[in-house]
Amino acid sequence: MKRAPHQCIKQWPERSALFIHEHRQRLTSAWVEGRLSNFDYLLHLNTLAGRTFNDLCQYPVMPWVLSNYFSAKTPDLTDRRNFRDLSKPMGALNPSRLEDFIERFETFQDPTIPPFMYGSHYSTSAGVVLYFLVRLHPYAGLHRQLQVSTQCPSKSVFQLSILRDTF
Repeated sequence: MKRAPHQCIKQWPERSALFIHEHRQRLTSAWVEGRLSNFDYLLHLNTLAGRTFNDLCQYPVMPWVLSNYFSAKTPDLTDRRNFRDLSKPMGALNPSRLEDFIERFETFQDPTIPPFMYGSHYSTSAGVVLYFLVRLHPYAGLHRQLQVSTQCPSKSVFQLSILRDTF
C-alpha cells in the first residue's frame, strides 16, 4: 500500500509543523507579490488553521476591516480613516471597551480556568454563524431549524434531536 505524498499532514504527522510553516511562507510570498488576493490568502490561512465551510463551528474567520459603519453614504475605500487599526484586536479599538476586558482579566477568579479577556469567539457558535449567513441558501433553512418554528413554541433549541437534525 502506497503512502500519501510527503506533503499530506495526516500520513506524516511528524512533518505537519514543517508543512504548515512552508505552506504559509509560500502563501505569504504569493500574497505579498500580488499573485494571491486578500480574500484567497485569508481562505488559505483559515484552511491551514483547520477552519472549513463544512462545519459551522469551525467556519472561516474574516477580519473586520472597516471602521465606518454609520455613514449614510458608502464609505470611500481610498480613505484610510474608513479602515480600522489592524494592529489592535477588536476589543482594544475603543478605550472604554479595552478597560472592561482588562478588568475582566484582572478580576476573574476560578480554580480551574485561567483568566481571559475574551470569553467566546463568534465563529464557535453555530447560532452566531447562521445569524450572519441567514440570507444565504442553505443557511436560511438551517437557521430556521436551529431556532425552531415559532408555530411550535414548546420545542427548545436545546433538544438533542433538533440539534442532530440541524447539523
